[in-house]
Amino acid sequence: MSFYIFAILAIFSVTLENARIPAAAAFTMSVLPSVAQKTRVLIVGTGLSGSLTCYHLRALAKKSVIPLRIDVADMARGPGGRMSTTRYGPEEIRANTGAQYLSTSSATAAALLQTVCAASSTPPNNNCPLDRVENPLRRSTHFVDSDNAYTHWLPRHGTNSAVKQFLYGGEPDRIVFESRLQRMAKDSTQRLVPLFDSGGTTSTYDIVILAMPPK
Repeated sequence: MSFYIFAILAIFSVTLENARIPAAAAFTMSVLPSVAQKTRVLIVGTGLSGSLTCYHLRALAKKSVIPLRIDVADMARGPGGRMSTTRYGPEEIRANTGAQYLSTSSATAAALLQTVCAASSTPPNNNCPLDRVENPLRRSTHFVDSDNAYTHWLPRHGTNSAVKQFLYGGEPDRIVFESRLQRMAKDSTQRLVPLFDSGGTTSTYDIVILAMPPK
């Protein structure tokens, strides 16, 4: 049976000023058994949730030798979601207009972030150098745990450069931007058909993962 998976903040939760990275990707682990009998997946949203979902789903599919096709769509012009970075001028001065840094809650999460950001996964073979933020600005919103439970990181090329690392590290088969999903339908074989008001894909899917804020 075809089905939706709502991944809204399932992997990453993003606050107004920071991005929190949980230690585990339990969401993707729970999805994999269902994916084993299905081959076409669409992830809607290329923010941190969608990008990390793509990354972990691809990694687990490779580990389990599952022939999986992953397509990704987003209404924006590029990846990032709430972790957007704006470029300005001929020198491409960058300003983070979303999350100002990333906060890891465990050594495992920190190691994952550092490993992925050190890889050359974003075109054209770029990486994502990180600096540790020893004294972050006081937040207007707070995490569940105390501030001392987190390590904070600032990607030198902008916070959305980390999002790109996870997205392209997930080796999606196709990415389409400027594609706003309006609704879902089913074809005669009960496969899911995403209907976009602009852009989008013409494929049908067994699984659709909605990794975007609620409207």
